[in-house]
Amino acid sequence: MNIYKEAILQNLHFSTASGAVSVSDMAKFSKEALNSTYLRYKAKLNETEDNGLLQTSSPLTAVTELRLAIIKDLVEYKLEEEKNARQASSNRERRQYLLGIKANNKFEREKGMSDAEIDKELADL
Repeated sequence: MNIYKEAILQNLHFSTASGAVSVSDMAKFSKEALNSTYLRYKAKLNETEDNGLLQTSSPLTAVTELRLAIIKDLVEYKLEEEKNARQASSNRERRQYLLGIKANNKFEREKGMSDAEIDKELADL
């Protein structure tokens, strides 16, 4: 099942420094805030009693693992967004650079026009 659908069905909330928040509220958090929340839940998961190979997953463990999966997914999404924004910025810069070269090449071609070619083009305007 989709982790977000499961969270909605369970009415899952996260305990944060700001209080209990929903999944949609968590999406508004910064990467750093998400990371600190992740670390708190990870520590909580690690505190659970280890019964070795015979251990069965408790409902609390399953909910904590769901929270960790959601936080991890949100952080990965934010990192991907940042990567895409950097790429878009780089593409804009490269486009402006290439347009500048194109304009310069046109200027250089037109600079080499003879007076007769210039007069003809002026007459056509």
